[in-house]
Amino acid sequence: MHIDFILDIQCLWSYLCWNHLQTVLKAFPHFEISPFFVSSPASIQKNFFIKEKMDLLEKSIKPFFNELKLEINLENLPVLQKDLSLIYQFVYHAFYKEKKYCILDHLFQSYFLLKKNIADLQVLKEIAKTCGSSFDFFDKAVLPDLPFRFKQETLHAVPCLIFEKKAVIFGAQSVSCLKNMLFLSNRLKQETTSR
Repeated sequence: MHIDFILDIQCLWSYLCWNHLQTVLKAFPHFEISPFFVSSPASIQKNFFIKEKMDLLEKSIKPFFNELKLEINLENLPVLQKDLSLIYQFVYHAFYKEKKYCILDHLFQSYFLLKKNIADLQVLKEIAKTCGSSFDFFDKAVLPDLPFRFKQETLHAVPCLIFEKKAVIFGAQSVSCLKNMLFLSNRLKQETTSR
């Protein structure tokens, strides 16, 4: 069973969705996640990071993060460079080669909580060390164009979850909503297989 998780590493809702998804997958261990990044990561969510909108975003999302016992403050977030291929390659290697799914946790936490520039090679090396991941693999030629980057023209918003290439939901849905989607995907898969 498969979930495509399309995210923006600079999107607070993507961070929340990732936390909810991990909570739910404890009850559905047979589901696998494939992370995808929009081709221009800052473009979809960039309006959230205009100063006037920061307070509104923080107020609306704060209760969710309080529930997760995470302190969120959007002041002074680092501006990431436009070419985030180093981050993409790092996550790709960790997920597909080493099965180190904690990489996304550490990337989100380093950016939103510790306010580190996660596009910086030294910061990524620190995260790799923390997760027990290697960083010897780095070679830009290894980065695949597809499937790891997702064309933003096909998206309405991030985060986006695609279940078994059949059902799609957008946004940081609640844990109960995600459980229902996983249960439904599982049932549909079983019914299709039994025919």
